[in-house]
Amino acid sequence: MPDGFLALAFGFCAALVLDGGQDVVAFGYQSKGECVVHVYLGESYGDTVTINGHEIGVALIDGGAEVSIDDLRFVIPKTSGI
Repeated sequence: MPDGFLALAFGFCAALVLDGGQDVVAFGYQSKGECVVHVYLGESYGDTVTINGHEIGVALIDGGAEVSIDDLRFVIPKTSGI
């Protein structure tokens, strides 16, 4: 998992990463202190996807991304690594 991952509700973990020159959010689950990535999501433009029964959306914002999981929202800051 890239530097700057964030533990989120429901056992998810995520990080804002560059993929093909575009910011996307890498989502995964936590295992032995590591975030194991399973999916990369870009700007969802108000739409959501269902992962493990949870509705997930991504809004790219200045300096990071706002992630929605069901009715909760989190901001993942853009970092330059550790």
